[in-house]
Amino acid sequence: MVDTKRSILKSRKWFRHLVKGSTVKIVLLIGFVVVVCINCGGRHTIRGEFEESLIKYNDLVRWNEFNEASIFVIESLSEDYMARVKAAKDVRVAEYRILKKKYDEIKGEAEAQVEIDYYTLFSLKVKTLIDTQKWVFVEEKENDKTGWRLVSPFPEFK
Repeated sequence: MVDTKRSILKSRKWFRHLVKGSTVKIVLLIGFVVVVCINCGGRHTIRGEFEESLIKYNDLVRWNEFNEASIFVIESLSEDYMARVKAAKDVRVAEYRILKKKYDEIKGEAEAQVEIDYYTLFSLKVKTLIDTQKWVFVEEKENDKTGWRLVSPFPEFK
């Protein structure tokens, strides 16, 4: 019983010593972690949004949902985009592969090279094209349209 009390007292003293000497270190470590999380959070979010937009857009193209994919196109290109979609009415996309991605965080721009396998209803021969997609990050708080927008035209399927 006496040994147990001594060990409890020793452990309490050791804990008090540990806490007393490390309080400053712990507070500084927590502060450092908070600062790192705040600084890195925004950059990773915008880059993550690009990755997500790139995949969602190309998934819609893959499933031949060209009209729905237009939500990713910047407004100034929407007419040209829809004209090319209309011209591609007989095209069926079989698969896509993202070959390269370039991301410029400072400019808020990105570029992706996407290889698309497709065929037309009149020819069952699978063809491949490279679609170089250029993206920009747009912030429109009033219209709630903040996000990545495609600024390159819809590919021409020949």
